[in-house]
Amino acid sequence: MKNIINQIKSNWKSGLVVAIVSIPLSISLAIASWATPLQGLISAIWAMGLAALFASSQYNVFWPAGALSWILLAFTLTHWATYLPIIAIISWLLLLVAYFSKSIRYITLIPAAWLQWFLFAVGLTILVSQIPGGLGISIPTHEKIYLNIIEIFNNLSSINRISFGVCLSWLWFLFFAKKKRPKVPGAIILSLLGIGIGFGVHQWWFPNIALLSNKYPNLSFWLRDFSYIQNTKALLSNTNAITDIVKISAVIAIVTILETIISGKIGEKMTKVWFNKDKEIFGNAIANIWSGLMGGIPATAVLVRTALNIKSWATSKYSQWLAALTALVISALLFNNVFTLLPMSIIAAILIFIAIGIMDFSILKKFYTFEKTSFYLIIITIVCSIVFDTITWILVGTSLTLLIFIARTTYTEPRVTIFRNKQFFTKTDLTKYITQQQSWDIIIMKLAGELNYLNIDYQFTEMKKIVSWSVMIFSLDQLSDIDIDGLEYFEDIVHHLEGKKVTMYITWWNKWIKEMCFRVPSLKKLNDNGLIYDSKSELLQHLGI
Repeated sequence: MKNIINQIKSNWKSGLVVAIVSIPLSISLAIASWATPLQGLISAIWAMGLAALFASSQYNVFWPAGALSWILLAFTLTHWATYLPIIAIISWLLLLVAYFSKSIRYITLIPAAWLQWFLFAVGLTILVSQIPGGLGISIPTHEKIYLNIIEIFNNLSSINRISFGVCLSWLWFLFFAKKKRPKVPGAIILSLLGIGIGFGVHQWWFPNIALLSNKYPNLSFWLRDFSYIQNTKALLSNTNAITDIVKISAVIAIVTILETIISGKIGEKMTKVWFNKDKEIFGNAIANIWSGLMGGIPATAVLVRTALNIKSWATSKYSQWLAALTALVISALLFNNVFTLLPMSIIAAILIFIAIGIMDFSILKKFYTFEKTSFYLIIITIVCSIVFDTITWILVGTSLTLLIFIARTTYTEPRVTIFRNKQFFTKTDLTKYITQQQSWDIIIMKLAGELNYLNIDYQFTEMKKIVSWSVMIFSLDQLSDIDIDGLEYFEDIVHHLEGKKVTMYITWWNKWIKEMCFRVPSLKKLNDNGLIYDSKSELLQHLGI
């Protein structure tokens, strides 16, 4: 009991800060997904509380995220927002599959280029979706982002100048606070001032602008919303919706895993306190299932909020647990009569600020400088996400990024050691050596790691350029595995080198590799002809070096 009291004393400040920030941001991010503000609060409260119990990180903070808003918005533009809790529930199942199958490590192989184009697309989508609210105009919404941009331009003559002025002023305030007073949570101050303006509008003291209560007139706070259950029967007869739900849930699960682990790593670097990836995803799964069952939307760890939690003097999970409890109390007391007075233009300003913050142009510049292939992939996928179907391009962009990543990581430039006239000549890349090779050279090539269908084609294509009357030594002391394709290529290179009058030797291999290779007749023949040595030094001595 004493320890609990001490933990509360140490974490109540950070819990209070995170709770106060979570309320306006959860409302805003839910609106960005076309969910109700109540669904955002339900997710934030349940996700923070349950993740604090079941996840491993002492500092990770879970709630609705901007990265998920874009994906959910793509769904709600063509289907009902009431299905969003079902997406949270199915993503929970997929997260558990990833957890129990130990496949989380494979998902984390998705490289940084994917995350960057994804975040840019997220930022652009949120930005475009909130500009009408900031301008005070109402437009028809479309699934394709570029059509929404066209609608905005077509309705510029209908701008509500007061809403636009409020949005622009508050947006400037958020950027000013971030630059000049980074420790001051601008969203909290902005929300409080916004509520004051909303109260003035409600009392007819100020000119009329749209409030949260205008868009959601029957809004009231509960810790659960079971309205989605009523539409489940209708869903069962809608095969298109079911297909989209499963597809969206899979994308949500992948993004959730990446966001959660990245956020956990940020916390780990800041605090030097270790966390368990698998257990963190398990905690996220529990948070999503319960948030979904209670009528909320999918949630994930958010790195910006995790950093805020740490900088607000959090020392343990109690901070997130206290944040959930405090957010519950504040919402129960103030949501119905206070937070519903938030002007929609101020919510738009908060979301536009988040959207711009998501898009890191400095990272884009680094990709252009160091990895132009990734840079062009980012640009192409962003453009295609705007012009074509968003979710399809999430999957296409992910696949392209992984293919490029695999091609890059499996490409290895073989290194060779060259002896000429029985004297050491040079160590160089095989490709470079090919341009200066001579007959009677002794070439030692190390095959390291795994020899498989992904990496062997390039290596053996270069080896086939070896000139006649050379000596080719394959050193296998660092080879850990070889698959069937590797064995077949190895057999091909033996026949090719024999045809070019190149003498081939093999030095040292472990027992398992040896057993595999001896099943190939041409490799076993090398051993029968005395061309396989246990020691490279023994072979070099035999060759007079």
